[in-house]
Amino acid sequence: MSLQLLLLLLMRGATHSSVAISRGCGRMVSLRGRAICAPVHQRHQQTRAVCSWMPSPLAPVSTTAAAASVGGGAQSQTLPLQPHLTSSSSSSSPSPAPAQQRDSIYALATAPGRAGVAVVRLSGRAAGIAIERMTGSAQKSKTPRQAHLCRLVHPTTKEHIDDAIVLWFPGPRSFTGEDVAEFHIHGGRSIIEALFEALSELPDTRMADAGEFTKRAFFNGKIDLTEVEGLADLINAETRAQRQQALRQLNGAMSRTFEEWRRTILKSMAHVEGNIDFAETEDIEENVMQSAISAVQTLRHEIAASLNDSRRGERLRSGVSVAIVGAPNVGKSSLLNIMSQRPTAIVSATAGTTRDILEVPLDIGGYPLLLCDTAGMRDSDEEIEQEGIKRARARAHACDLRLCVFDASKLDSVDPSILQLVQPGMSLPIINKIDTVEASQLVIPPEILAAKPVFLSCKSGEGVSVLLERLTLELKQRCESETGETALITQWRHRTQLQTCVAHLDHFLGKCLSRSFGPSSCVRLSL
Repeated sequence: MSLQLLLLLLMRGATHSSVAISRGCGRMVSLRGRAICAPVHQRHQQTRAVCSWMPSPLAPVSTTAAAASVGGGAQSQTLPLQPHLTSSSSSSSPSPAPAQQRDSIYALATAPGRAGVAVVRLSGRAAGIAIERMTGSAQKSKTPRQAHLCRLVHPTTKEHIDDAIVLWFPGPRSFTGEDVAEFHIHGGRSIIEALFEALSELPDTRMADAGEFTKRAFFNGKIDLTEVEGLADLINAETRAQRQQALRQLNGAMSRTFEEWRRTILKSMAHVEGNIDFAETEDIEENVMQSAISAVQTLRHEIAASLNDSRRGERLRSGVSVAIVGAPNVGKSSLLNIMSQRPTAIVSATAGTTRDILEVPLDIGGYPLLLCDTAGMRDSDEEIEQEGIKRARARAHACDLRLCVFDASKLDSVDPSILQLVQPGMSLPIINKIDTVEASQLVIPPEILAAKPVFLSCKSGEGVSVLLERLTLELKQRCESETGETALITQWRHRTQLQTCVAHLDHFLGKCLSRSFGPSSCVRLSL
C-alpha cells in the first residue's frame, strides 16, 4: 500500500479527524517552471472515512475553561474536518452538526457540592435569551466579556433566585463557538437546583451530556481532537509534570507536528503522482522523484525517533509503576507507609502479613508514581501466601522500577532469587534497618553495591530524604529525555497508529528501491 492511507492514519490515529479521500483537480505539480494540473481519477473522487467521537472514562468533572468533562458516551457520528485542516481543493464539505446541537445546553462548570461560588454555564441560542429574561438588564449585562452583578429571577414566576455575577461570551469568540452565558452564583445546593429549574424553562434548553461542551467546541472548529485529549489530561493532571505535558498538548504542540508531517506527505505524493502521470509525456525534472524519496526518508526517521522514546509520555500520563520487593520482614510495608505519609499497610513482625498488592499513587518531585507494596518473597506451603508471592514476582517483572529492600543485619543470607532482581537501571536497592548494625559490619553483596544502594532506617527516618532524591532522579529519567525534549506520544493509541504509518513508509521506500511503484503506491488525498 506504500503511502496509501498513510495520511488517513496520521489524522485518524493522531487527531481522529474525518478525512475525505479524493483526487482533487486543484493540486499542482511543478515541472520545469510550468504548473500542470493533475487529472482527476474517478476511483478516488469521493470517499469519506468516518471516525467516532472518542468516549472517555472521565467522570463529568467540569472547569470554567472546559465546562464539562471530555468524552461522555456520545454515539458514533461523522465528524467534520477541522477548519485549519481543510484546503480549497477539497471536494468535500464539513458534515452538518447533529440535530441535538441546535438545543441549548447548561451544566455546572465547577465541582459539585457546597462551595462559596458555583459556576453554571449555558451554551447555545438560549444564552442571550436567558440573560434578557433572568436579569432584567440585558443591555448592561450583555457587554461581551465583562462581569456584571445582577439579580437573577425565574424567567416565568419572577422569583428571586440569587444575586450573581453574569458574563456574556457571544459566539464565535467563546469556548464552544456558540453564544455562552456564565452565572457565578453562591454554591449552595438549593441555589444551583433553582437555577437549573429556571434554565429548563427556556425554549429548547436541556442539561448537557457529559463532555458535550467540549464536543461542541470540536464541531465548531475551536479545538481539534489531540487538543481534546490534552484538555482531558489537564483536568486529570495531579502533578506538575503531568500538568505541563497536558498544557503542551492542549496548546497544539502535537497538532502542529502532525500538520507538518501531513504537509510533507502531501508534497511527496504530489511529486510521486507527477512522476507517474507525466514521466512518459512531459519533461520532468530529474530530482523530483528523489526529492520525494528523501522527504519520506526524513519523515520516517522523525516518526521512528518519536516512537523510540521509551514510552516517556505514556508513563508521565498514567504514572510510573514502582514495586517494593524483598524478603519478609525487611521493612517493605514500613517504607510504603513512610512514603505515603499514612498507615496504608499493616506492619507486623509476623512474616507473611502482606498477602495482596497494595497500590498508592504519589507525587514525587512533581512526577506521578504508583507505588506498590508486595508480599515477602520466600518458600511457603500456605496456599494464600503462595498466591501473594506469585503476584509479587509478576509485578516485580512488569513494573517500571523496582525498590529492592534488604535487611542490613541479614545481607550475608540474601535469597538468590531476590538478588537477581537487582539490575542497574531497573532497580534501586535499599538497605533498611541501618540503625541495627554498625557501618563497619556491613558486608554488601557486589550485585547490590554495583546498583548504588540507598541506606536508611524506616524506624528513625534516617536516609529517607536521600531516597526521595534518588527516586526523583529515577522518575525524571523515565519521564524526560536526556536532552530535555518533551515526548510527543502520550497514549497507546498514538503509538500503534504511528507504528502503522512507519510500516507504510517502509513499504513505499521499498517499492522505490525496487523501482516497482505505480499508481497504487499512494492514494490521492485532498483535504
